[in-house]
Amino acid sequence: GTHRPRRLSHRAAGGGAMAQAAAAAADADLGASAANVFRHMKELSPLVQCISNKVTVHMNAEALLCAGAAPAMVHATEESPEFAAIANVLCVNVGTLDPPQVECMRVAAQSMHQLNKPWVIDPVACGATTFRTNTCKSLVADFKPTAIRGNASEIMALGGLELAQSRGVETTNSVSEAQAS
Repeated sequence: GTHRPRRLSHRAAGGGAMAQAAAAAADADLGASAANVFRHMKELSPLVQCISNKVTVHMNAEALLCAGAAPAMVHATEESPEFAAIANVLCVNVGTLDPPQVECMRVAAQSMHQLNKPWVIDPVACGATTFRTNTCKSLVADFKPTAIRGNASEIMALGGLELAQSRGVETTNSVSEAQAS
């Protein structure tokens, strides 16, 4: 089936991984209550492959454990296709990019896409640099994430809008500006 990206904007410490897993684990209507989403996630206890940025890897793992998921911080390109076969969902956070990590993200997202399994991208600071923006755009275009989690500036930059303004991970655009564009 075809997955339509969902936009999520929660940026609390460790909340990113929980929001990503909740969005990917729940097939419920977007209007479902948070309690029902997390209850559903605890029942499923999804195995979540995380390609997380180096700054938040521990927080993301702990948040996923608290939410009832089973995090796996699998960052090796060589094991991503095999791990995709057993994982329920993939969460990609592009916070700290380097070429080997980008290759791992591409292999993991491609594997999940081919297996028709959900995956989520957090396009951290998309729009701040050409390398980062091109990486995010190609991941989205090539492998169609189930959900996109980002702030207004990141979502606008991902969409190629000239109005997008980035100060790294901080948004300088409002949600209403993103919705209007």
